Amino acid sequence: MDITLKAKSAIVEPNCYQMVEVKLNGTSLDGEIDVADIVNEYSASTLLDGIDNDDIIEHLENQGYTVTKD
Repeated sequence: MDITLKAKSAIVEPNCYQMVEVKLNGTSLDGEIDVADIVNEYSASTLLDGIDNDDIIEHLENQGYTVTKD
């Protein structure tokens, strides 16, 4: 994934995998990373596990689905 972010400060350190590790402070991802990039990077299960169940239910109900608990 290619990302350009604005941050109040950054720490850049080399790691053992011929890459650099970047630690950003004061950064907001909102509007900076395209949703498609996130969806392509992670599986649906991983994304859904990271979202509160109430938010998932609300989204489904707003799409016209009825959600019931067995």
